[in-house]
Amino acid sequence: MNPNDDNKGPSGKRCKTKNLPKTVPGFCMQAYQKNTVTEGPKTAENVQPKTVKATTNFAAKCGRPGFPLAASYAGRNRPFRWLVPLEMIDYDVYLPIMTDGLREPSKPYGACAAQGLWDLLTRDTTSRRVLNALPRMVFPLRRALNAAASDHWRVGVRALKTLQKLASAGKDGRVGYALVPYYRLLLPPLNRYGRLTDVSSNDGVNQCIKYNIADLCYQTLLLLEYTGGQCAYSNIKYLIPTYENVVVCCKKPARTGTATDTSDGTTALHIK
Repeated sequence: MNPNDDNKGPSGKRCKTKNLPKTVPGFCMQAYQKNTVTEGPKTAENVQPKTVKATTNFAAKCGRPGFPLAASYAGRNRPFRWLVPLEMIDYDVYLPIMTDGLREPSKPYGACAAQGLWDLLTRDTTSRRVLNALPRMVFPLRRALNAAASDHWRVGVRALKTLQKLASAGKDGRVGYALVPYYRLLLPPLNRYGRLTDVSSNDGVNQCIKYNIADLCYQTLLLLEYTGGQCAYSNIKYLIPTYENVVVCCKKPARTGTATDTSDGTTALHIK
């Protein structure tokens, strides 16, 4: 079969095929060739606003009827408002939900959960209600410590400050002792934090104050040792081998100092 027969028409004569121009990208060497046409600019698509899906239980419930906390998008240093008095809030229900909201990346839910949680921990002076809700707060707090990555270090800052507030909650110091059995769940992520000497981030609540991750981690460990009693150092040292103690507990009471809240939201430890 003659291959040239494919170009013949019905009458048996050869048909001339029309050379169509070739479409090439713009601003390239092919655009200078003969019988070429450059592509035009791409049409702009309608950009639809993206809806942020709730990743935590706190973001799904915040703002709904019956929830005692409402996010405020206008407040700068106060990203939320309480809808009921703090004395009427059930700590067993809402403390675990707010602890889970610490790892919420979308604004303003993460900062709202952190500030609301810190208000409740500071308000309970007897630490009785915090102790009842503590077992259900451990796993959400561990997830927040593990969720801190290169793009969400503020989640780690919120989790470390929450751990400080927990250790110093109440005037009797019982929460600090109750945290010691949970060190094996909470402290392993802190091995990574101690090496981040050049990383700083804010907590999302106050954008003006930045915290060094390594320094904040060391301050948290000092406070845990101070409030955890005589067995706290051995448990911390077992989980974080690079930690060195500064609180000497031999032949002295375990609590020989004061822990006060500073202006930047952290808890300062003053040893006598």
